[in-house]
Amino acid sequence: MNILYTAPSAISGMGVFCNRPLAYEECILSLKGDRVFHDYTPKFAEEGPNWIGIGPNEWIIPPKGSPVLFVNHSCKPNVFINQYLELVAATPLAAHTELLLDYSSTELDPYWEMTCACKNENCRKLIKSFESLPTLLKVKYSYFIHPSFWKKTIEKQWK
Repeated sequence: MNILYTAPSAISGMGVFCNRPLAYEECILSLKGDRVFHDYTPKFAEEGPNWIGIGPNEWIIPPKGSPVLFVNHSCKPNVFINQYLELVAATPLAAHTELLLDYSSTELDPYWEMTCACKNENCRKLIKSFESLPTLLKVKYSYFIHPSFWKKTIEKQWK
């Protein structure tokens, strides 16, 4: 039984929802797709709107039709992509909850940014790379995300 379905989202267009409750840290799906390696440049930041950052200068391009392409951004996420390239629940989720990912938790490109439409009370309005997040938010996310995101931030602070 497929645990995900797409439906209209209150945030933007279509979203991904779970059709049964999900447990804390439950693996929802594994990311698949071609990998892209590239230096950060302003022009390159505009090239892959559906690419997911998985490390420094590295992205994965989910295949057409992958549910992860419909996961909307929220400044209050309930899922993350971990170091094993799995979408995991960051909290227990009730059936029919929309899965929401903070896109900053999957991007290290300093040129990338997008306007936020999440409508959360703590909305950051403009979403940028992981390094732009406040330190406390980085610490909160560090449990779930790929260690290279946190490592790069620490290295920059010590230089």
